[in-house]
Amino acid sequence: MPISRRQVNSVAMKYSLRLQVLVAATFLASSSLSANTAQAAPSLPLPAPQNRTKVEPKVAPKAAPTPKAVTKPAVEAAPPAADDEPYIAPQGTDIPLRRNAPPKVTPQPAPAKAAPIPTPDITNNSTAPPAGPLPKAGALPSHPEDVTARSGSTTPNTKGANVKGASVGGVRIEGLSDRAALRKLNRVLEPVLRAPISLSDGQQSWTLRRDQLGATVPLKILIQEARRTRSDVPLRFAVDVDEAARALQTLSPRVNRVVSGRVDAVIPVGGVASRTSQKVTLSVGGSAQRVRQAIEARPSRNSVALVVVLTPVVPEKPSESSTRTASASPFKDAPYLLAAFSTPYDSSIAGRTTNLRLAARNVNGTVVKPGRIFSTNLAIGRRNAANGWKEAKMFMDGQVVNGVGSGICQCASTVYNAALLAGLPIVERHQHTFRVSYAPASRDATIYWGSKDLKFRNNTPGPIYVRTFLKNDRFHVELYGVQPVTSEVAISSHVLSRKNGTRSEAFRIIKTSTGATTEKLSSDYYRPHP
Repeated sequence: MPISRRQVNSVAMKYSLRLQVLVAATFLASSSLSANTAQAAPSLPLPAPQNRTKVEPKVAPKAAPTPKAVTKPAVEAAPPAADDEPYIAPQGTDIPLRRNAPPKVTPQPAPAKAAPIPTPDITNNSTAPPAGPLPKAGALPSHPEDVTARSGSTTPNTKGANVKGASVGGVRIEGLSDRAALRKLNRVLEPVLRAPISLSDGQQSWTLRRDQLGATVPLKILIQEARRTRSDVPLRFAVDVDEAARALQTLSPRVNRVVSGRVDAVIPVGGVASRTSQKVTLSVGGSAQRVRQAIEARPSRNSVALVVVLTPVVPEKPSESSTRTASASPFKDAPYLLAAFSTPYDSSIAGRTTNLRLAARNVNGTVVKPGRIFSTNLAIGRRNAANGWKEAKMFMDGQVVNGVGSGICQCASTVYNAALLAGLPIVERHQHTFRVSYAPASRDATIYWGSKDLKFRNNTPGPIYVRTFLKNDRFHVELYGVQPVTSEVAISSHVLSRKNGTRSEAFRIIKTSTGATTEKLSSDYYRPHP
């Protein structure tokens, strides 16, 4: 139990009083010895103590008439003061008190099993150090904080290195400086930052790394948190949204496309499409926010659903013209434009676009003499891989399959509409099994080598030249003749029903100076898309 300052002062006062009593007794004894040996010196009385019972020394009697000397009796010393009463030094004396060293006293027998004075508590709020000598080295209990603060050799010159139990994401950093901890964590956590993140728009998926999407680990913050809590701090990420947006921007060309109803994952744009076609556009900003939320989640997620905007596609109205002019004709023998028509296609579908270019190249420049029949199959030629035709989705026997030469039906449909606008008689035409996106209902034409064809007859007095080309993601067909035609041609198509498929019909109206005639072209049925 620690000793109080009051107890320490009381013990010091006891030793000081005993010393003063001993000094006074010695002084009195010396005075008595001097009185016995002196011949004529008078005796000097001792000064009376203050607030104490005065000690009257016995004064020697005056000398008798006889010459015989009388010896003075010794003066008795005052009894020592009790330990529990303070002693005040006599007036005229100067007895210094030494607090820094124990007083020299006559040894006295120690009581049996005397308890040692407890060591003072140096961690309390005392304003003065205890009296007496400091304890010997090793007498005070060591405190960890005191030892670290006093000894520079016991504390490494690193911040927070001695914090026990600190780790980040299961990686221990105990005993490491901040710089060493950063190096270790960077090395160990590098594979975590390079982990793949799956990005999906619901039908297609792509993979990018965390660091490519702007993800980083705030290591300095995690190290400080681990050392403050003396525990394992779970790994977490921070994502730069701007960097994530830049990475997602590179995916836009592959995400943006047009899909059609339930077959959007099977049939590419331009091959076939239903009336429910939709344009898929990647929202870069919204997707970047989703990437940030997924990676920064606790625990972090490794898959992200991209934000896409679906816009209903209104079938683009085909471009048509039946104006007969003599300007800009590429053919000297046919200066008049009889009709023109174009249909849109998706240039991102490489195989189908290649086939359209081959079809335009083969048909372009075909000359149809008066009275002769134009065959689209013969103009395009056989479709096989040896001739450079590519494979893509196409209709065959009521199924959507991969086939070489996909896209030729768009060429045939465009030629069909140009021939209608030119007022030419149609010899053969077949509708598709399913609706297509590039032409209105009942204004399409499908062909298949050896069975189905699109044919028209030249009923003009001169040759007809066919021009075909691709421009601005459209397939163009132009028909040129030798004389202008004064009649005006219009085509009208109507959807009659969409129950269990599509039923439609088409008409051609020809207006001349003598009146107008209406010709029914076809009544068609298109099966529902599979």
